[in-house]
Amino acid sequence: MPVLPKVVEPDATEAAVDAIAREARQARPRTSRTLWIAGGVLGLIGVVAFVMLVLAEPDPATVTSATAPAGSGFAAGLAIGIGVGIAIGVAIGKALGDQRSSSSSPGPHSARKSP
Repeated sequence: MPVLPKVVEPDATEAAVDAIAREARQARPRTSRTLWIAGGVLGLIGVVAFVMLVLAEPDPATVTSATAPAGSGFAAGLAIGIGVGIAIGVAIGKALGDQRSSSSSPGPHSARKSP
């Protein structure tokens, strides 16, 4: 005789998923308004700079040949980008770690021991 899979009621599954989502939303801190504003300003600056470069007419006196100058421009840019990305990631990680450790006491599933 074949083994039939257990039938789960859709309402029970949806209720369980809603409970998990609600708990996750409460556990994760909201992104600060300052961070949203900073991201918007940086994005706007990037868009404006890109549009200015696309729409700008080149000055005939500054037009040079199509060959790229010899050097390590790509490698230097890549290294700077990686370094800045790591620095920003560490700063955000520390800020979130400080915020999480000071905002609430450890829950029942936390590995931290209470003092």
